[in-house]
Amino acid sequence: MTVEQHHQQNDRLGALLESAQEVGAFDARDRLTPACAALAQELYTIALPQLLAMLKDGRIASAGPLGAAVQLDSEDLDFLAKSKDTREELALEMISRAFRPFLANVVDRRAWNSSQSSLTTFFVNRCLLTKGQILKDWVEHRRRRQDERAAKNEGFERPDQSFDQDEEFLRHAVFQLIQGAPSDVRPILEIVSHGFDIRDAAAAMEITENAARNRLYRWRKHIITPKLGRVGKEVLPRGYALVEYLLTDHRSAA
Repeated sequence: MTVEQHHQQNDRLGALLESAQEVGAFDARDRLTPACAALAQELYTIALPQLLAMLKDGRIASAGPLGAAVQLDSEDLDFLAKSKDTREELALEMISRAFRPFLANVVDRRAWNSSQSSLTTFFVNRCLLTKGQILKDWVEHRRRRQDERAAKNEGFERPDQSFDQDEEFLRHAVFQLIQGAPSDVRPILEIVSHGFDIRDAAAAMEITENAARNRLYRWRKHIITPKLGRVGKEVLPRGYALVEYLLTDHRSAA
């Protein structure tokens, strides 16, 4: 945005705010007055892309007024960078929670000081003050979904319905390796065993495809490859999805 465009935007917002202050933020039925609705629409149009950008590049974790920082791990940030739908959902939730208290303060109480910040910055910061609980709830939901899927697969007995149960190696070596997989890897294997791909597994676990591939890669590199090196890969029957993952020791082929 050029300096001239920025001035025009501020002038437009100033005029909308003045009109809204003349009639108030809410009518007798506690609905936005038309003048305030016009101001809200303009603020929404400006703030949404800013919040989406912060969610995509990771700035959301530290952006905003003092004390608004939140803890997000690398998988959370990776998921936000890849999931447009999640970014939109979270940004809209921040805006929704910020609107009423913001408009009441700025329009009715006239609490905004134009010498300290632009109206846009003031509103975006108000949105960012809501992010703590919103992101906390989102992270907890993701963790809960992941834990539920891991718990569901704790006792699964047959990882691939296409396996021939009469094949001694599959019944013992392959099955034991998969059953011994860590809880964050086993659900991926279970989903793959039913004919789905890594993208499906990642979506079900609410992680990125890259995170799912990395989990498989680390498991193969540190656990599976050394064991297969001792027993010999040639004894593995080819053509089964899970066996192919056991044999593949690089991310791109996962």
